[in-house]
Amino acid sequence: MENEFLDYQKENPLQLNEQAKSYLMITCKWSKFLAIIGFVYIGIFCLIGAFAGSFFKQAMNGMSGISPLPFNPNILGIIYILLAALIFYPVVKLYKFSKIGLAALASNNSHLIEESLSNLKSFFKFQGVLVAIVIGFYFLIMVVSLLGGIAGSFM
Repeated sequence: MENEFLDYQKENPLQLNEQAKSYLMITCKWSKFLAIIGFVYIGIFCLIGAFAGSFFKQAMNGMSGISPLPFNPNILGIIYILLAALIFYPVVKLYKFSKIGLAALASNNSHLIEESLSNLKSFFKFQGVLVAIVIGFYFLIMVVSLLGGIAGSFM
């Protein structure tokens, strides 16, 4: 079955008409815009991460010994830097998709289109795995909350 598909694919290579190329070009331009915004967010997160600990320490010095945070304020900075690191990979993949895709459309190069779409696949695969992890985390929180509520009702 797979050999028949490969034979058919060799005999009938994929071709994009002008409308499909136009859609792909618009997609590449928007993804480039979103990737640049993503890089800006990464920079902002890194700046916040670098200064969050000292900012909260200064803010807490003015308070009368009562800490509004139940943990060390430097942890907030670390969290922001970890968030920046987490979004770096998909933003890079999105940017590569747009950059290589625009070059592929300009030169009508099918190898570059393949490479561009590979980056888009990696972007969505990462996003899908991340969403699955977040949903699993939410489910775990609901189960623990439910069990805590049940245990609390017996006390």
